[in-house]
Amino acid sequence: MDAVLRLNKLDFIKAQLSAYGGEKKEYSERMLIRCPFHNDTNPSGSLSLNSTYAGYFRCYSCGTRANWDELAEKLNLQPFKRSEPKEEYAVDLMARAEEFLESKKLYREDKFQFWDIPKNKRWRSIPTNLLIELGGRMCYKWSDDYQRWGTTKFIYVPVNINDEQVGFFRARLKKDGDQPSYYNAGGHWSRSHGLFPFDYAVQLMQRLNSSTVVLVEGQRDCLRLLMQGIPAMCIFGTQSFSEHKAKLLELAGVKHLVVMMDSDEAGMKGTEKVKEACTGMFKLTILKLWSMKGSPYLQFLEHENPTKAAKEAGVELWDPCNCPQWVVDRIKERYF
Repeated sequence: MDAVLRLNKLDFIKAQLSAYGGEKKEYSERMLIRCPFHNDTNPSGSLSLNSTYAGYFRCYSCGTRANWDELAEKLNLQPFKRSEPKEEYAVDLMARAEEFLESKKLYREDKFQFWDIPKNKRWRSIPTNLLIELGGRMCYKWSDDYQRWGTTKFIYVPVNINDEQVGFFRARLKKDGDQPSYYNAGGHWSRSHGLFPFDYAVQLMQRLNSSTVVLVEGQRDCLRLLMQGIPAMCIFGTQSFSEHKAKLLELAGVKHLVVMMDSDEAGMKGTEKVKEACTGMFKLTILKLWSMKGSPYLQFLEHENPTKAAKEAGVELWDPCNCPQWVVDRIKERYF
């Protein structure tokens, strides 16, 4: 084999996964499987099929992170490190070097067709005028797999920090079965810089002569609070908070964080993660939606896994997007 060729890890992993008989849902650059590190009943483990992060595994439920070799052992598949290079998995190292340089960027800007979002409308209860103010646009995404423009319309929203775009996400216009509602840009930006909408929320905080920001998990969570005039930012998932994000908030003049995660086990773990990164840097107020009066979570405390039990019963647990209005009113009254 030529010296500039080596084993292509992504193709090797895909070949291994073709023999995996467990439940799996494959999307463009990731696969959801049942997490083998805990008793997972629904696929909550995300396995990267991106060439840069091939085989990286993260469970959104228990928070476990693993590389391919650690995961393969649990799935009874072949680890990469013990595999002999085979020509069908060979790749030019010069091309891989270019991919490596590309991966050093915060995010990967895919190819889109853009047009304006209509004014004075609503998207899943969110005013389109707010999305426009945040830089949102309508888009089609280019598909490298099919070499054509997609036909699904998305809302593209940039994530800006200090007037610099550090990432973006795109959202479906409406839910589509088991398909994800949101797609984040590729790259490591969401871990290090994923705070949305940072600039807008900081400016709102300053207009209120405040130094307080509410931290929530997801995009629609913070959009609901912003609609109420509350400076809020989402952290893009409970496992995505980092000390670097805490430092960005500190440098922006934030002194008080109101932490408002979802009322499930993942939200509780996410709350602890934020506390760990922020203790000593900010005044912290923890809002526990899972223990507030009237919270649906309280109905399932006797179950080993209350979140699972609620889902099986068809009960929607509170999050900042669907909790009662009195909760939002109390936040605004007490902190703003």
